[in-house]
Amino acid sequence: MYEDMTYEFLLNRMLEGIKDKYPQIDIREGSMIYDALAPSALELAIAYTELDNFRNETYISTASRTGKLQRCLEQGIDITVFEASAGLFLGEFNVLVDIGSRWNLDLYNYTVVEALGTSGTTGHYQYSLRCETTGSAPNDLTGELTPINDSPTGLQYASIVDCLIEGENEASEAFIEQYYLDYVGNKAVDGNVAQYEHWCAEYPGIGNYKIFPRWNGPNTVKVSILSASNGEASQELIENFQTYLDPHSEGMGNGVAPIGAVVSVVTSTVVPINISAKVSLKEGYISYTSIQPAIEAYLSNLAYNSTIVSYIGIAATILGADGIANVTDVLVNDDTSDVVLGEEEIPSLGNLTITVVN
Repeated sequence: MYEDMTYEFLLNRMLEGIKDKYPQIDIREGSMIYDALAPSALELAIAYTELDNFRNETYISTASRTGKLQRCLEQGIDITVFEASAGLFLGEFNVLVDIGSRWNLDLYNYTVVEALGTSGTTGHYQYSLRCETTGSAPNDLTGELTPINDSPTGLQYASIVDCLIEGENEASEAFIEQYYLDYVGNKAVDGNVAQYEHWCAEYPGIGNYKIFPRWNGPNTVKVSILSASNGEASQELIENFQTYLDPHSEGMGNGVAPIGAVVSVVTSTVVPINISAKVSLKEGYISYTSIQPAIEAYLSNLAYNSTIVSYIGIAATILGADGIANVTDVLVNDDTSDVVLGEEEIPSLGNLTITVVN
């Protein structure tokens, strides 16, 4: 709004005002009037800049990250949901280990938080471990653990074998803005759909989700959730969120869901998407490794957002991958048509077969 209020503009306007009233006065650079007004023009320009910044901070679309969070606080939104979260991992040991003991794998340290029993296949003791580093980077990491504290007697095997609840990165400014707009545009009250959506959106480890009111008769609600990376949710995440909403699906109001609402938390069914194609590479490229992450990102974005895996969308994603000049003979699940998903199905990349042609 105040972009035109520059130092030069303000100084010239002030000088012209003097000249109009007193034509005989010298207003050239270096004159007494010029030197007297120049500092005032500079201070006014700074004030206008601050005023413009202040105005921007009052609107969610133009506010800084701090300003967006302040707008959220004014609406009663818990801004901790935008912070990075630490992942929960499944660890296996050949001996009992102490709760609170610390372990290392690669760049990350982990703390044992809960005993989970024993593995039905290996007989190893299973524990949940919380990564001490927040964010998504450790989510796909598995391997041998080394003790940071004293090693337990008889330790021969210690390993991270799976990710139970994925860690999440700090929310982007675009996410915060959209969350705010969704929240104020569709008030979450009295256990309406918007409130269930709000509970899903704010719970750590949950990505996309779907709410099914009256799915099994009056006063029943099914909540189908995905992991933070929009894959199939782990049993640990399902059970934790079930307890948060409605423990044991009893409808007693012992969770955040209102009394009488019998809530069932489930996850998706994964549908493999097998893809084959012939590609030619751009000059200077010798690899097509960019294709797989591009397709995985495309399919992840579809999860619970669309029930159609577009044949054209797959082809376009391959063509848009780094280094790809052309693509032909694309097959998606051995066909040249779209793949239709069920309401609670999500796509996941199965077999990917790429042939490079001249």
